[in-house]
Amino acid sequence: MLRTTIAIAALLALPASAQSPLDALQSQTANAGLYANRIPDRTFSRAFTEVCITGGGVLFDQNEAGESTQGGACRPLMKGWVIERDQREAATWTEARVACTIDDMRLPEAMEWQYSCFNADTFGLLNMIGEWEWAGNTTIGYEPNPTRGIGANMFGSGACEDGTRGFVGREDEFARVEQFRCVR
Repeated sequence: MLRTTIAIAALLALPASAQSPLDALQSQTANAGLYANRIPDRTFSRAFTEVCITGGGVLFDQNEAGESTQGGACRPLMKGWVIERDQREAATWTEARVACTIDDMRLPEAMEWQYSCFNADTFGLLNMIGEWEWAGNTTIGYEPNPTRGIGANMFGSGACEDGTRGFVGREDEFARVEQFRCVR
């Protein structure tokens, strides 16, 4: 297990006195609409990185498959998330959500995916750029052109900033198949 502390100023080029940007973010999955995700107290079957926010800094722990979130810089119940270090086999958005749910996880929010991508080398995350990955477990939008359908967020084709929507379903019954990783 690799245990490391990183100051937010170093990661985001913010003054050291700045409040963590994660403290003010709206969350689609946390209670009361505020970012309140916590590091769980559990073992994961895939290699993962814990990303936690505390005391004006960002901490992280790299873990191998079968390791627990006990110990290290990030501790259970700290504000943050656990993200799988590598992609899973490509699937439709629905299949990806089901696979994450089976493992008591979910698809990452756009903020979690993008923040993790920007710090992928530091956090030990693999293959964040080069292929689209499903993200945004609850952000679905209507795509009127060129064909009507429902789309879900995807990131990472060429850069951490690259984002688009992939069809979950549309009138010609086509659903995209893309890479994904789960978070908790």
